[in-house]
Amino acid sequence: SLDKIGDVYRAQGDWTQAEASYQSSLNIRERLAEQLGTPEALRDHSVSLDKIGDVYRAQGDWTQAEASYQSSLNIRERLAEQLGTPEALRDHSVSLDKIGDVYRAQGDWTQAEASYQSSLNIRERLAEQLGTPEALRDHSVSLDKIGDVYRAQGDWTQAEASYQSSLNIRERLAEQLGTPEALRDHS
Repeated sequence: SLDKIGDVYRAQGDWTQAEASYQSSLNIRERLAEQLGTPEALRDHSVSLDKIGDVYRAQGDWTQAEASYQSSLNIRERLAEQLGTPEALRDHSVSLDKIGDVYRAQGDWTQAEASYQSSLNIRERLAEQLGTPEALRDHSVSLDKIGDVYRAQGDWTQAEASYQSSLNIRERLAEQLGTPEALRDHS
């Protein structure tokens, strides 16, 4: 409930109230993770860390955003190693992207590339294993993120290769699905 209220405040741009709601949720989920230690409680804790990190990120507080995302990444990395499920692996890749986004926003291209490359490796494996539209789209998003890093560094050959690979995936999804989202991604 606290997260849902925080989501409303966030959508309205009320960062103070969003942060307060997410922080209250985080406090509860942190206690539950400590008490229970179950994968579900740990994942919920990481979700709260991401939400509070999103607030800090939106406010340009890169230090706090990085700290929140790093804590979430640590949890999700452990869950991915312990469980190895597609959901745990995808969560791990999402956390890598979030921390990569922070590095990118700060112009730390080396760290951004490393985070995005790790995410890409996971998503590439999931796309091969699962072949679902979601896994394929995630793979294309990772290709775009790494392409953005190459482009920002002036490595046009690598940027083009990444974008072209992403385009190939998105073309297939647009043809297979024909949904507005798939068509928008293709464009």
